[in-house]
Amino acid sequence: PSTYILTVNSRGVSGDTVYAGGRRTHTISYSNGSSSALLSTTPVGPVYWINGVQHVLPVTNTLSPIIVGIAANSQNFYTLYQGVPFTAPFKLGGVAINGSIKYQYNDGLNGLIVSGQDLYAYGSTFDGSNAIYYKNNQPVMFQLPANTAVAAINGMCISGHDVYACGF
Repeated sequence: PSTYILTVNSRGVSGDTVYAGGRRTHTISYSNGSSSALLSTTPVGPVYWINGVQHVLPVTNTLSPIIVGIAANSQNFYTLYQGVPFTAPFKLGGVAINGSIKYQYNDGLNGLIVSGQDLYAYGSTFDGSNAIYYKNNQPVMFQLPANTAVAAINGMCISGHDVYACGF
């Protein structure tokens, strides 16, 4: 039998609209009654839902693409996706606005928030050596203590003009 596995990793709400994002994987398995085996698992693509209606984000240059963050305000919804490029062993990510790919990043981004008209994507730099966030597609890196080997932002919130980030 062939089945699809749906994974939801993020959600956002704006007014009466609910957004969710994740991945859809196509699996093919074999069963003869006494034994079974998983024959293949193929990622179909990063998927988002708007009030339960499914949409596949057309990311074609990555392996195992997945939506890892979703945010919305009254005008737009934003999805943060990531995957592994076909040509290099690192994460590739980007942001889509209203289902259209807008920004591409070589950093390992973990989440996405929107505050007013400002969009924040956060995580770590390409090599994991520094925590980073992007405000409206402009990078902001942290001044880290000496001898910091790796750093990443795992959560963020905005209050007025202050940015609060947590991570390691």
